[in-house]
Amino acid sequence: GIVHAPIGQGSCPSCGWVSGSQTLEARIAKVSENYIPYSIQNFMNCKNRVCQGAQPYTVNTYTMKAMNIVPESEIPYTKRDCIMRGDCSEKCGEKYSWEFTNALDD
Repeated sequence: GIVHAPIGQGSCPSCGWVSGSQTLEARIAKVSENYIPYSIQNFMNCKNRVCQGAQPYTVNTYTMKAMNIVPESEIPYTKRDCIMRGDCSEKCGEKYSWEFTNALDD
Protein backbone atom coordinates (compact mmCIF):
# COMPACT_ATOMS: atom_id res chain seq x y z
CA GLY A 1 0.00 0.00 0.00
CA ILE A 2 0.86 3.62 -0.24
CA VAL A 3 -0.64 4.77 3.02
CA HIS A 4 1.56 5.48 6.02
CA ALA A 5 0.72 3.81 9.31
CA PRO A 6 -1.07 6.08 11.82
CA ILE A 7 1.18 8.44 13.77
CA GLY A 8 0.67 9.09 17.48
CA GLN A 9 1.54 12.75 18.00
CA GLY A 10 1.18 12.75 21.77
CA SER A 11 1.70 16.27 23.09
CA CYS A 12 3.52 17.39 19.92
CA PRO A 13 1.14 19.52 17.82
CA SER A 14 2.39 18.42 14.42
CA CYS A 15 -0.76 17.42 12.53
CA GLY A 16 0.10 19.68 9.58
CA TRP A 17 3.55 18.13 9.28
CA VAL A 18 2.12 14.60 9.57
CA SER A 19 -0.68 15.08 7.04
CA GLY A 20 1.52 17.06 4.65
CA SER A 21 4.31 14.48 4.59
CA GLN A 22 1.88 11.57 4.29
CA THR A 23 0.03 13.25 1.42
CA LEU A 24 3.29 13.97 -0.39
CA GLU A 25 4.69 10.45 0.08
CA ALA A 26 1.42 8.91 -1.20
CA ARG A 27 1.34 11.20 -4.26
CA ILE A 28 4.94 10.43 -5.18
CA ALA A 29 4.49 6.70 -4.49
CA LYS A 30 1.47 6.56 -6.79
CA VAL A 31 3.41 8.12 -9.65
CA SER A 32 6.76 6.39 -9.06
CA GLU A 33 5.37 3.05 -7.81
CA ASN A 34 8.00 3.25 -5.06
CA TYR A 35 6.62 3.88 -1.56
CA ILE A 36 9.09 5.42 0.88
CA PRO A 37 7.89 6.79 4.24
CA TYR A 38 9.24 10.33 4.65
CA SER A 39 10.72 11.82 7.79
CA ILE A 40 8.21 14.10 9.47
CA GLN A 41 10.91 15.05 11.96
CA ASN A 42 13.20 16.19 9.14
CA PHE A 43 10.57 18.63 7.86
CA MET A 44 10.02 20.07 11.35
CA ASN A 45 13.76 20.25 12.08
CA CYS A 46 14.68 21.94 8.81
CA LYS A 47 11.96 24.54 9.18
CA ASN A 48 12.95 25.07 12.86
CA ARG A 49 9.35 24.40 13.93
CA VAL A 50 9.61 21.26 16.05
CA CYS A 51 6.22 20.49 17.61
CA GLN A 52 4.82 23.76 16.34
CA GLY A 53 1.83 23.77 14.06
CA ALA A 54 2.05 24.09 10.30
CA GLN A 55 -0.29 23.91 7.36
CA PRO A 56 0.03 20.68 5.34
CA TYR A 57 1.04 22.62 2.20
CA THR A 58 4.19 23.74 4.06
CA VAL A 59 5.71 20.31 3.38
CA ASN A 60 5.08 20.63 -0.37
CA THR A 61 6.42 24.18 -0.49
CA TYR A 62 9.53 23.22 1.47
CA THR A 63 10.16 20.16 -0.71
CA MET A 64 9.88 22.12 -3.96
CA LYS A 65 12.37 24.67 -2.63
CA ALA A 66 14.86 22.32 -0.98
CA MET A 67 14.50 19.39 -3.40
CA ASN A 68 15.31 17.14 -0.46
CA ILE A 69 13.29 14.51 1.39
CA VAL A 70 14.86 12.25 4.02
CA PRO A 71 13.42 8.75 4.60
CA GLU A 72 11.81 8.20 7.97
CA SER A 73 14.27 5.37 8.68
CA GLU A 74 17.12 7.91 8.85
CA ILE A 75 15.45 10.61 10.96
CA PRO A 76 12.61 8.98 12.89
CA TYR A 77 9.74 10.93 14.41
CA THR A 78 10.89 11.74 17.95
CA LYS A 79 8.56 14.66 18.64
CA ARG A 80 10.22 16.94 21.23
CA ASP A 81 13.16 14.68 22.10
CA CYS A 82 15.58 16.57 19.83
CA ILE A 83 14.78 19.82 21.68
CA MET A 84 15.81 18.21 24.96
CA ARG A 85 19.00 16.84 23.36
CA GLY A 86 19.64 20.08 21.48
CA ASP A 87 20.26 18.37 18.13
CA CYS A 88 17.18 19.27 16.04
CA SER A 89 19.07 21.46 13.57
CA GLU A 90 21.76 18.78 13.14
CA LYS A 91 19.09 16.36 11.92
CA CYS A 92 18.17 18.27 8.76
CA GLY A 93 18.68 16.68 5.35
CA GLU A 94 18.84 20.02 3.58
CA LYS A 95 21.61 21.42 5.80
CA TYR A 96 23.54 18.16 6.10
CA SER A 97 22.76 16.50 2.78
CA TRP A 98 25.96 14.44 2.79
CA GLU A 99 24.78 12.61 5.94
CA PHE A 100 21.31 11.58 4.75
CA THR A 101 19.74 9.88 1.74
CA ASN A 102 17.59 12.06 -0.52
CA ALA A 103 14.47 9.97 -1.18
CA LEU A 104 13.82 12.00 -4.33
CA ASP A 105 16.84 10.30 -5.88
CA ASP A 106 15.18 6.86 -5.67
